[in-house]
Amino acid sequence: MEKPDSRHSPISMEELYFFPQHELSLEPLDAPGWVLDIGGGGEGVIGRLMGDRVVAVDQSRQELADAPPGPLKVEMDARALEFLPDSFGLVTSFFSLMFMPGENHGPVFAEALRVLAPGGRFLIWDLDLPTRLDPNRSLAAVPLRIRLPLEDVETSYITPWPAHAQDLAYYSTLA
Repeated sequence: MEKPDSRHSPISMEELYFFPQHELSLEPLDAPGWVLDIGGGGEGVIGRLMGDRVVAVDQSRQELADAPPGPLKVEMDARALEFLPDSFGLVTSFFSLMFMPGENHGPVFAEALRVLAPGGRFLIWDLDLPTRLDPNRSLAAVPLRIRLPLEDVETSYITPWPAHAQDLAYYSTLA
């Protein structure tokens, strides 16, 4: 029997702050060659969008297992992509930076940029979270509806709620 994912501890309802459902629409990306999806588990949105050209990496075996079939899935830390060549036309970080401790962002960015082919792109797709609205609620729960060309995906994300705003200015500075 497989042991449970140790990154996920039990959550109490008193810790959660529920946001209204976010909606976004994603169109196919103009990206040649292979796509690397950091945080590739969950609903497997990038795999659904880009098909079998996707290599999805995630630290959680369960997250990868829960994603629809299609992409090549590799259980690993995005700070250590040494075996991957610099041949990806696109690297995406889709709702994964908010789960990573801040000290890991630099090494993840360095690896993402290393594996990009010349002229490749690194896309950060993440959620805007305001400064913590309730000091007694430590987790932000965000239901999502993602409109893809062939289907809609409904999912939700629960993440530790940072003390600072995660908005366009934050992600621009981070990038």
